[in-house]
Amino acid sequence: MDAYVEAPVVQEVSDPASDAFRTALQGAENSVRAGYGEVHADKWTPHVSLEGGTATLAYGHKLTDTENRTRVIKIDGQPVPIDRGLDETQAQALYDQDVKAAQDRLRRTWPGYDGLPDKYKNVLTNISFNIGAVRPDRWPSLSKAMDANDDVGVRKEMVTSYEDANGVRQRLSSRAQNIADAIGLGTGAN
Repeated sequence: MDAYVEAPVVQEVSDPASDAFRTALQGAENSVRAGYGEVHADKWTPHVSLEGGTATLAYGHKLTDTENRTRVIKIDGQPVPIDRGLDETQAQALYDQDVKAAQDRLRRTWPGYDGLPDKYKNVLTNISFNIGAVRPDRWPSLSKAMDANDDVGVRKEMVTSYEDANGVRQRLSSRAQNIADAIGLGTGAN
């Protein structure tokens, strides 16, 4: 008998992950659907990460060292072997789980996160999803722009970056702008 659950279900991510934000973040994480159908038809398998290190799975799930070594991830607490591939339901559940983890991190690291307008929660969720822990002292200009309800300033300051496999810093400007547009962050243009 197989001890693995084939399609675990995670509760839908609650606000502030609106449908527009959800779609934009998924697109930012894997618009080309890398790893989909490459090994198994209609399944997601790990693919090479732009930033190097361990592989990425489905919608931006960077494998931990343990997941990479054991070739098993947990979705809704259930072990799922990644080399068999994830179906779309599992990929969506993993994505929701990762978004919730980003939001939970923010509740611990960004004072007043829950009191922010949804648009700023989404900005921070995007950043946390992409880089991990986010604190106001590490993002002072972003924090100041959000405190002032300055959407133009937030757009400018929400850009993240990564170091590619060759050690070159890459700014994710279009990712930030796509997220900002999806959540209705003002541009200052009349």
